[in-house]
Amino acid sequence: MGWRCKALSWVGRRTLIKSVALALPTYSFSIEDVPVTVCNKMDSAIRRFWWNPKRDRGKYLAWKSWESLCRSKEEGGLGFRESKLLNQALLAKLTWWVASGRDSICIRALRSKYKVNEDWMDSEPRKNASHLWRAIEKMRLVIKMGACFIVGNGDSIDMWKTLGNRIWKTNVLQELVDSHSLAAILKIPIPIDAPQDRLIWTLNPSSCFSVKSAISSCLAPGMATRYVLLCKSEEESYSHLFLKCQVIRPIWFGLNWGVHPDSFTASTGLELLDLVVHNDLKINHLAIVKNLEVRVLEHWHILNPLFVDDIGVVSILRWYVPPPQVLKLNANAALKDRLATLAVIVRNDSGHVMNGWTKKYDTTDPCTTEVAILWAMELVKEKNYLKILVERDAKICIEAINEEAATIPWRILSLVNIIKVLALEFPACSFCWLRRDANGMAHSFAKFVSSLLSCVSCNNSNLPPSVHEALIRDLITCLS
Repeated sequence: MGWRCKALSWVGRRTLIKSVALALPTYSFSIEDVPVTVCNKMDSAIRRFWWNPKRDRGKYLAWKSWESLCRSKEEGGLGFRESKLLNQALLAKLTWWVASGRDSICIRALRSKYKVNEDWMDSEPRKNASHLWRAIEKMRLVIKMGACFIVGNGDSIDMWKTLGNRIWKTNVLQELVDSHSLAAILKIPIPIDAPQDRLIWTLNPSSCFSVKSAISSCLAPGMATRYVLLCKSEEESYSHLFLKCQVIRPIWFGLNWGVHPDSFTASTGLELLDLVVHNDLKINHLAIVKNLEVRVLEHWHILNPLFVDDIGVVSILRWYVPPPQVLKLNANAALKDRLATLAVIVRNDSGHVMNGWTKKYDTTDPCTTEVAILWAMELVKEKNYLKILVERDAKICIEAINEEAATIPWRILSLVNIIKVLALEFPACSFCWLRRDANGMAHSFAKFVSSLLSCVSCNNSNLPPSVHEALIRDLITCLS
């Protein structure tokens, strides 16, 4: 590599490895199943340059294993890539393009030549195929680990080919899947206009395949299993990993603390942290957060002394009445005990509450609670309300509805599409994002009902006390 490379620092060597040694073979890795011996020789050359760039041959001392150096920076590595894993990930990307029907001349030619159809992912490997196509078919196992369908018309999914009346056939599903899978299937919203089923990559929030997610989640050693690597006997969980694992228990006994893991009352990682660090004292998390906030502001003022005098009082966030003859829908969700409580408040241009609805929804994913917007629109449609303004404090969902965002999280992609179609049925319908402080009434309503066993409906005359207080605050700020 020349005499200049021998004088590079550690940082310089890392930059050179990532920008040259790992970048040069990218094209070859993308179109060819490179033999393992070739990949090992490339890794060997990179390792030698990293640990001993001044000598081209002979022994050298490696302070860390190559596997540890190939981990991400967050995991204590340097972000290098094992050549064979990179080769497999790039071939998996090509397989993903074939499976998802990417619109390109090359992919269309491959799909036509090898007669790729809807059941290609589960079909037998083709005989007498080219070396590249055999490598593509080999990577189908990787794609299956992170691919699933966004349900549209159901024609691409075997179980739902007979979907005709736009509702789930519960009696059929009960015979095909277990109760847990049935509950998950029934949560999937069925689109109004029945678009084509779409294949997505679930290991990336944007639903797009990425080489990085394939390497870290499917191809890296130990990532494909959910079992504890220490004992390889049980699925990884907090209680097993820290308390019950046969490899971990002797460590607890060997400590000078004199503790027995079976005596721990902690059920979560946070409770264990409080037990070990704070001696099982009740921690005032709110005080800790406020203390951190004060410290951050102090550091900000020190780092930005020129702007301290320009900082004014932050204006109060408020709720505003809608325009004349327009109804405003404020929606929110509260998560508690593996249930989401959806709350919708409908107010007119005078600020009076027309309707208030709540609903229990079985989910623990904060992202999927955006079904509150869809539910709110369905309710006001039944009431024949024509002009509506929907407000929600979920910025990701509102941006996805208002814009043609290319990076919509796949978990809410189907919901967003249904909301857009339903919005066309109103003469006037708009969506607006607001901060949590300005959505206080819907937030109070959801929080109040989350502690109840049943749902609540109300109007301006029978609001719960906490919700009525939030209404008064909104009206006062509107008049001020």
